[in-house]
Order: sequence, then C-alpha cells, then structure tokens
Amino acid sequence: MTLNPNSPHQEIIDRLISTLSSVSAEVAGLRMAVVRRVPPPAHISEKELAIVRLLAEGYTKPEIAGQLGVSTDTVRTHLSRLRARWNAKTSAQLVSIAKDAQLLPPPPRTQ
Repeated sequence: MTLNPNSPHQEIIDRLISTLSSVSAEVAGLRMAVVRRVPPPAHISEKELAIVRLLAEGYTKPEIAGQLGVSTDTVRTHLSRLRARWNAKTSAQLVSIAKDAQLLPPPPRTQ
C-alpha cells in the first residue's frame, strides 16, 4: 500500500510494514527452534537408525535399500513412520533431528 509520498502517514505505514515483517521472520525462526529442540523418542530401531545414517551420508532411498538388503518400499515406510513420530515434514528434517540428538557420528575432520 502506497500513499502520496508526501503524506505524513506514509512514514508510519512504512515503519509498521517493516516491523511486521521483522516480527513474522522472528516467529518463523522461533517455530523452527522449538521444533528442532523437541528430542526424538528414546526408541529407534537399529534398522531405522541405519536408514537415517545412510540418508545423512547422501544415499538415495534405492541405494539405502540395496545397502540394507530391503525393498525401497520398506525404506520409504521406515522414513514415513519416523517422520510421523518425530514430527518432521521432510527427510532432511529427520537428519537434522538425528544430528541434534547426537544419533549420527560427527563429520570426519579434514586437515
């Protein structure tokens, strides 16, 4: 919304829009911080953990299936159930949650 640039109200409107944009960004950031700090359930099966670890290493679902000797559908099912339990919308969020919970090994050190 733009008024006459010489209007005394234009500066107030501009400041209000700027403030609302900042507040919106902060709320979105807080929402992600809260979601990321929710710890995953104490129980995660060895198969689920293996899938998340391979996912974190960059393997695709078919590659994970081949590594573990299961079908791609089985990998999808495990990931879907984990996303539901951990309230994650994406596989990337699963990896992030697993990292936060220290379920994944630290990245290798480069020299």
